[in-house]
Amino acid sequence: AGASRRTHQDDHAEMIERFLDKFAKLIIDISWVVWEDVICEPGKNKPKEVWLKLFEKHPTRFTMGSDQVGQFIGPVGHNYLKPEIIKYWALAEYCKPATAKAILYDNAQRIWFDDWDVPQTDGENARFRQIPPCMRVETLMHNQGYFQFDGEYY
Repeated sequence: AGASRRTHQDDHAEMIERFLDKFAKLIIDISWVVWEDVICEPGKNKPKEVWLKLFEKHPTRFTMGSDQVGQFIGPVGHNYLKPEIIKYWALAEYCKPATAKAILYDNAQRIWFDDWDVPQTDGENARFRQIPPCMRVETLMHNQGYFQFDGEYY
């Protein structure tokens, strides 16, 4: 149900709607180029009408994502994740409040966390053991082409 910069589907919303109508457990992740290139009007942070109707029809079947992997803070403290998340706040402006809340928070909470049995590190129900930090925290210096290590471990 995804998209990429190399593929384009003019009827993407209609295709997703057919999938959602047919597969009751399908959840759609809105991330990477899907928001800008597929869902929103060109050059705007406003979803196309066809997508707004689809969100209202299936408010519990969408989650937002970032596709930001591995590095969230840049070498001088720039937050790489923030702009990938706050762009979705436009849903609060264009969708019904319950729909926006479902996509921006409730669906992820329900899908991933409501029934989560948090692993215990001690006691009778211990399921794993905690080890001291041992992996180097490195920052990719994009323009210089190297990783910088400042002595921190995780």
